[in-house]
Amino acid sequence: MIIYLLKSAGCLALLILFYHLVLEKEKMHNFNRFYLLGSILFSFLAPLTTFTTYIKQGIINAKVALTTNTYTDNSVLIIEENILNYSHILISLYGLISALFFLRFGLNLFKIIQKIRLHKKIKHDNARLILVEDEILPHTFWNYIFINKTAYEKGTIEKELFTHELTHVTQKHTLDVLIIELLQAVFWINPLFIFLKKAVQLNHEFLADENVINQHKNTLQYQHLLLNKAAWNNEYYLATNLNYSLTKKRLKMMTTESSRSLILLKKLAVIPLLTGFIFLFAERVEAQEILAVEEIVEITQNSIDEYEIKYKYYEEERNKKPHFVKSSKEMQENLSTKFSELRRLYDNLSKADKKKAKRPIHPHDPYLKLEKNNKVFYKLRSALTAADELLIPPPPPVPNASKEEVLKAKKAFLDWKKRTGNDLPTPPPPRKN
Repeated sequence: MIIYLLKSAGCLALLILFYHLVLEKEKMHNFNRFYLLGSILFSFLAPLTTFTTYIKQGIINAKVALTTNTYTDNSVLIIEENILNYSHILISLYGLISALFFLRFGLNLFKIIQKIRLHKKIKHDNARLILVEDEILPHTFWNYIFINKTAYEKGTIEKELFTHELTHVTQKHTLDVLIIELLQAVFWINPLFIFLKKAVQLNHEFLADENVINQHKNTLQYQHLLLNKAAWNNEYYLATNLNYSLTKKRLKMMTTESSRSLILLKKLAVIPLLTGFIFLFAERVEAQEILAVEEIVEITQNSIDEYEIKYKYYEEERNKKPHFVKSSKEMQENLSTKFSELRRLYDNLSKADKKKAKRPIHPHDPYLKLEKNNKVFYKLRSALTAADELLIPPPPPVPNASKEEVLKAKKAFLDWKKRTGNDLPTPPPPRKN
């Protein structure tokens, strides 16, 4: 979690730095508004992106690695349990401080609501004017404009000021401020939200100033008006005020001439920037590749074929050369071990994948030849395999079996035929040596 927060803060810091160095200088304030708000969302999502590098292993190695990873995960869980008490203390402390910030936010919101409820309201275009007794400049919160009652009744409020505040109302700038305030209360430990809030509010003033200049065409007069009002204070914490950050940067922006081609290039530069940050802050995970169902089927079939071919060869040769007997047994043991690993891997597949794959069948299954030669039995075997079940006939009696054992095996076979509805022929009695 700490690594995630550090990555998120680093990503947000670089996005804000890019804004101050590149984007803020140009008259593309609407784009900048969404860039600043989008930076918050992007900084939260970029570290959550995961790039996985798969390392392909053999079946047995993958099986062992999977078991090893399980043990590693268990050890991590044990460590987390040991530090659980410290985590509770830190989380409680963090939550307490966040609660204080939320309390401050609630109190400021309550003060504004009280001002709206207790004072006279007048409809003005798309907004409502709240006439207050305080000596203040016009301030905006949502669609409410707080204005001095005496100045309004005397008609001494300049029309540029009304245009400025109405821009805040129509473009819903209060929504941006509320989002930043709530996030700042949750992520108070990250000081970048302070700088982000200042950048967002200053961009709001750029938008309002631009609208005033476009409507009234009096840039110099408007600048003098703002300078004359610069000494007024704002008592409303969440409201957007006229003289917020009245700096050289804001006055200079009013007379700045921007090139359309340069603005377009800077907007396009955001695309590779975000792409690079995704690769920079994404989490990289190395994982062992889980073999696909098709690969398991192919490996299984090849192994079985290899088993059959080699076994037949050794069976033929060991009758001619006695030294082949020992090597034949070793070969059988090695391939049987490999077959067991394949079978265990198959058993770990989900039911859906088992329907796609073919169940590994040992080449010395006593009924393997019978399965290949009898279509009815093969269909039954396939259906049972698809259902992850294998129902095979009872084994025939061993050679030199007694009469009672032969009759018992025959009865078991007939019961199986009756239960399954299979029409396989009754196996002949064993030969006696």
